[in-house]
Amino acid sequence: MLATLILSELPAAGLASVRAPGPPVVGLASWYGREFHGRPTTSGEPFDMYALTAAHRTLPLGTHVRVTNLENGRHTVVRLTDRGPFVDGRIIDLSYSAGRALGMTGRGVVRVRLEPVDGSGAAWRAPAWRAPGRQVAWAPEGSHRAAGAGPER
Repeated sequence: MLATLILSELPAAGLASVRAPGPPVVGLASWYGREFHGRPTTSGEPFDMYALTAAHRTLPLGTHVRVTNLENGRHTVVRLTDRGPFVDGRIIDLSYSAGRALGMTGRGVVRVRLEPVDGSGAAWRAPAWRAPGRQVAWAPEGSHRAAGAGPER
């Protein structure tokens, strides 16, 4: 059920666009801000809550990811600078600015679709395992598992 994403150039944006033979990764996103602002990230750079950055557990740091809020259709591109989220059921932690761009800062947690945009398709794989007793942190779009991917905290 693992899908490798095939990427093609998107000249207008100067980034790559995703042409996926399989479904994109869908799950819950949250955002973080003021309490971490200025603290070092895993990449070594200070966290800037006003930059379009995010934390992901496994994708390479520096990867650019298109994040789409499935509740309102808004999307943004973030650069991965940190590791996380460390809450079960979530697949990405966004900076305050990224959360604001997606229109999710009032809610805190929303369902999103993640797609790589910078040629990082080789590293883009859905997890092949699920730890016992944990809720699914990802599911293919349209899957019955995606709607119940985890509690909103």
